[in-house]
Amino acid sequence: MRAIIVIGLYKKGTSQTQIASFLGITTAEVNYYIKGKRGNNEIINKLQSDVEFMDTVSSTVEKIINDTDVINLCTLCSIARKKILKDGSSCPFDW
Repeated sequence: MRAIIVIGLYKKGTSQTQIASFLGITTAEVNYYIKGKRGNNEIINKLQSDVEFMDTVSSTVEKIINDTDVINLCTLCSIARKKILKDGSSCPFDW
């Protein structure tokens, strides 16, 4: 998910330094995500081909850029888990 958000922010013209600041990661990590050196490319490609997931990513990216809301990644994570795991497993943080 982080790789896809980084890529989305970068495509919107956000600098690597800003992306790192937004996400609380280093600029080196941002650069690795952009260059495809970090993250599971098979999963990234699968999620990027899913319209529902990418619509949610676009919304999240816009919120990050506009700083209009507290960013909640639970929805994004939940959709990703359904698309990748396809076993209906619940969130590990739902106790």
